[in-house]
Amino acid sequence: MTSRSVLVGVLLVVGALLAVGVAASAGPPMIDAETANDGASRVVTTDSQPRVVEVPNSTNYLMASADPTRQGYTTESVDVATAVGTSASRLDGEFQSRTFSTRYERAGPDSTARLAVAQSTVDDIERQVDALDATQAELFRAYSNGTLSQEQLVDRLVRLDAQASQSEATLQQIRDRIRSDPATSLPPSLEARIAALQSELIVLPTPMTDRLAASATGRTDPIVAYVGGVDDTLVLAAIDDGRFYRQATVHSAYRGDDSTNFSGAFERVRDLYPWVYSGGSQFEPGLSKSADVYRLDATHPQGSLSAYLSGSTTDIFHESQTLVPDTVPVYNTITRQNASLNVTVTTTTETGPMKVVVRDNESGELLNGTVLVDGKRVTTTGADGTLWTVRPAGPFEMTVRSGGERVALGRGYFFR
Repeated sequence: MTSRSVLVGVLLVVGALLAVGVAASAGPPMIDAETANDGASRVVTTDSQPRVVEVPNSTNYLMASADPTRQGYTTESVDVATAVGTSASRLDGEFQSRTFSTRYERAGPDSTARLAVAQSTVDDIERQVDALDATQAELFRAYSNGTLSQEQLVDRLVRLDAQASQSEATLQQIRDRIRSDPATSLPPSLEARIAALQSELIVLPTPMTDRLAASATGRTDPIVAYVGGVDDTLVLAAIDDGRFYRQATVHSAYRGDDSTNFSGAFERVRDLYPWVYSGGSQFEPGLSKSADVYRLDATHPQGSLSAYLSGSTTDIFHESQTLVPDTVPVYNTITRQNASLNVTVTTTTETGPMKVVVRDNESGELLNGTVLVDGKRVTTTGADGTLWTVRPAGPFEMTVRSGGERVALGRGYFFR
């Protein structure tokens, strides 16, 4: 029996236990806002800790304050343990959700009693969110210091994300249930607590983690992901279905404080992402606020951007981007060859899209080649001789092997 068959059987058993239907999260209110760069990339910063890199003629991106202490690639595919762990997390969340509903109804028509049930459930979720947030920071550091492998990190992040998603869904359920109850009104203090918890770093959207989870649970094909980390900062990126996905989180740049009122949020975000405000976006970028977190959403000719700014630190602490790889400005094109092989590598920004093309040096025929970065296998180009993958941060070495031949490109070819 194949691992995919085992996985499907396990998921069917676990899935039969899961309740159906989790309330969707409502979007935060919009903030009114007033309504082509050339030269080398530079760091946009307001202090000694750089956070965002400015890219000419493209959207800027969140980076670590230092070079990654660890980076590499992992192939995420069907994994029974991850799938079962994820389903178990969802089951726990569904149980909490059903427990709230049952207790709320049993409280009778007394609004005070019903609100007490809601408050108690929110208290439980707050403790859960605090624990999940601490675990996320520990996982980032464990990967950065070499304690966890890339595979172990991804597995635990996928499970953690499932738990956080269920906590967020239950918070939304509580809000929606009280609002739909004609005999009960949602107190401003409780609504503020729910909003603050839904704005915690651990429960924010993680599109790249979601794609890894889909591969691990057999819902999509395997995916080759870049993983880079330093201290409590993590970057995940991959090319999947013809799109480049990148997710970056700087844990220390977030400090929740729902009493903060950062009046300069719009100007700050516009300074950090000038291209999306200067004709780069197809639509006016949207800036919304929930508790202490300001969220920027922008759609532009190269893709889309979501960035989260902490009102307390005034820094971007979480960001996700989706890009069409061949629309991103090219940084460099390198060609190396020997008697048999011709290899062309096209690079963009660090941790951005990178294209590798392998050909027969005499006939020009596209060849299947194996690509290694810093001596470690990434994946193969396939029969079409072309691979889109993620460029590492900083200088690196690349080796391409095909038909018993090899072409090596040293660090001098891949400088900043």
